[in-house]
Amino acid sequence: MWTIKDNHYILFNMKRINVRFFVSFLCIFFSGALILSAQSTAQEIETLLATPAVTYEQAARFLLEASGKLITMNQNEAFRYAEERGWLPKNVRPDQKARLDGISKLFINIFDIKGGLLYRITKSPHYAYRELVYRNTIQGRTSPSMNVPGELLLFMTSRLLTEREREEPTSEETIAAENAARETVRPGQLTDDSAAREEAARRERELAAQNAAREEAVRQLAAENAARDLADREEAARREQELAAQNAAREEARQLAAENAARELEAREAARQSAAENAARELAAREEAAIREQDLAAQNAAREEAARREQELAAQNAARDEAARQLAAENAARELAAREEAARREQELTAQELAARELAEREEAARQLAAENAARDLAASDEAARQLAAENAARELAAREQAARDEAARREQELAAQNAARELAAREEAARIEQERKELSEQYQLEVENAGREEAARREQELAEQAAAREEALRREQELAAQNAAREEAARREQELAAQNAAREEAARREQELAAQAAAREEAARREQLAAETAASIVFPAIHFPPDSWELTEAEKIKLQGIANTLKNIPNVRVNIAGYSALARTVEGQNMVSRERAQAVASYLVSLGACDAANITTIGYGSSSPAASNSTEAGMAANRRVEITITGGH
Repeated sequence: MWTIKDNHYILFNMKRINVRFFVSFLCIFFSGALILSAQSTAQEIETLLATPAVTYEQAARFLLEASGKLITMNQNEAFRYAEERGWLPKNVRPDQKARLDGISKLFINIFDIKGGLLYRITKSPHYAYRELVYRNTIQGRTSPSMNVPGELLLFMTSRLLTEREREEPTSEETIAAENAARETVRPGQLTDDSAAREEAARRERELAAQNAAREEAVRQLAAENAARDLADREEAARREQELAAQNAAREEARQLAAENAARELEAREAARQSAAENAARELAAREEAAIREQDLAAQNAAREEAARREQELAAQNAARDEAARQLAAENAARELAAREEAARREQELTAQELAARELAEREEAARQLAAENAARDLAASDEAARQLAAENAARELAAREQAARDEAARREQELAAQNAARELAAREEAARIEQERKELSEQYQLEVENAGREEAARREQELAEQAAAREEALRREQELAAQNAAREEAARREQELAAQNAAREEAARREQELAAQAAAREEAARREQLAAETAASIVFPAIHFPPDSWELTEAEKIKLQGIANTLKNIPNVRVNIAGYSALARTVEGQNMVSRERAQAVASYLVSLGACDAANITTIGYGSSSPAASNSTEAGMAANRRVEITITGGH
């Protein structure tokens, strides 16, 4: 594939071609085109050198004039001239940019190059291109479809003209041959014609003028080519530098892209790992939530079961209370009835006693008899009361026994109903089996009639075995049902026990968590108290500074290193740094210096890793709180200080 880079490569190599090719080309060109001056020819060459892609009409006019076949300044006329003779590719336009294979065909036809066998057969531009490559007229990396720059056209023209110059004699050699031919003519042919001599002398003068013009043009072109070569070398060096810079930039961009790709890959891997970790955490959280939900469901089930049992127990207690209340009501009713009966009898007894007294007054004997009768009646009434109480107790006992008997009878009825249901099912199964036996017997009889006794006996035995198998299966089903019921009851009890154990474990775990939290709170409180006691017991030495400075000296840095080691051992410590100054400068200057001193100490402590910058508070007091008198140098030195105080962790 032809690229612009290959065009630049060809142009750069063409600029380094030996100047003698162009010199030869110009010499022959001037000899074939005497109507052009040296200046116009140089301008046309400059135009071609600056043309990146020549058209077919430009190439046709230049090559026809260079070969001497047609001298014209009209490019369209030159194009039609070459097109009529079939020297150009088919269907090309005059203003169309010329391809290298089309120009190759034009070169071969204009300069009468015979060409190879394939070109003579096909007259194809492609084989014309291959012929010129073979003849080394086209050099370097080229393509048949590439556009032809003016420099390449000049180079190819100079190559072909040079080859023609080597093959044909020069004009000087032709003139010498003509002179030799004149000198060797027969004496009878010599003449004193002065006109012929003058014509020869004129032609020699014209030839000398042409040679002088050619030499001048060659010198100018050589100078121009030298300047052009120097400029081309500088341009090539500059382009090489630009290319090197571009290559370096590309390499840097490639490395940057590789680094970005590596970073992106690392980011993707980190994102994938993070997603996997998040998925694992989410899965663990879901499993934990599922376990907690199961535990909660078990706890709820245990609570519901406990509530159900409490309700049952409450219902039983309520039933017992109701029964006791009814029994108490019945007893109270019986007692009330007994009291009423006793009162009635007492009233009757009182009436009888009065009657007896009246009778006693009337008749003493009758009184004694009445007294005896009253005694008998009283004894009888007491006996009746005792009998009534005994009857009530007997009735209550009988009622209780009757209730127990009723309950037993109910249970017996239920059991009897169950047994009856089982017996009914057994009877139905027996009836079914009997029916099957009958059917089998009938079938057996039929088979006996149809197939013989032995086969019937075998089938009867099979039927009996089948019936026994059915009975055994029925028995096993009943056993299996009983086992399943037992298993379900055991499973239910195990679930209840597991729920109770889980509830106990959950309660124990919560108690442990509460105990651990309480221990953690106690430990945190103990540490805070210890940190507060430690902070209250620590007194740091003051940090001093030179006059009008907040730079730390080496001695003060050593002090701060010791302070930093102490602060590292106090968790969550908060540091208060206060800066002071001596009585110098203005008030604003003193405040500024004190603040800068406090900030310098804070920055140094943070750089030592003593604590976080967020836990440090700095303030500047200026000269408002002197530690000594500012009247002496020693006092002023003591006032140029920073004081550090701490508070416990929080």
